[in-house]
Amino acid sequence: MPNGPEHRNACEEFHGNYDSLAFPGGLSSGLERLASSDPEAVELAIQYLEFDLRFFRSGYIKEKFLRCLKHCDLTEHQLRRIEIMIVRSMDSGGRREFDGFSRLARVAYSQSLVDAVKMRQLSPDPEVNRRANAVMHVFESNHLV
Repeated sequence: MPNGPEHRNACEEFHGNYDSLAFPGGLSSGLERLASSDPEAVELAIQYLEFDLRFFRSGYIKEKFLRCLKHCDLTEHQLRRIEIMIVRSMDSGGRREFDGFSRLARVAYSQSLVDAVKMRQLSPDPEVNRRANAVMHVFESNHLV
């Protein structure tokens, strides 16, 4: 029964363990470490975004990671991996984390990313075109192009 005692117990167990299940080492701890630019937490957050996991509240977690990553010290290799994810987000639908990826484009700016955006601005798919225009707007508003 959906609202019976077994369901309530399962929900309580799930919510009680959610923090430890949502991110290695715990979500709360991971967000704190990410906010302080802890290199291990930065790498785990990037891997999390690369895997593009989908589960209860994962979109909200991705948004938080994307906001934090804008302020972290990133290696060149991490920036290129983020660039790949930005391109993937332009190509693959209007998921809620696209806004975070588009804002992160300022940090991951490179000529190859600009070229990928320009190519997608020519896409016959109106959604791909719209997302590419949004990323280009980030570049333009930050005087990068």
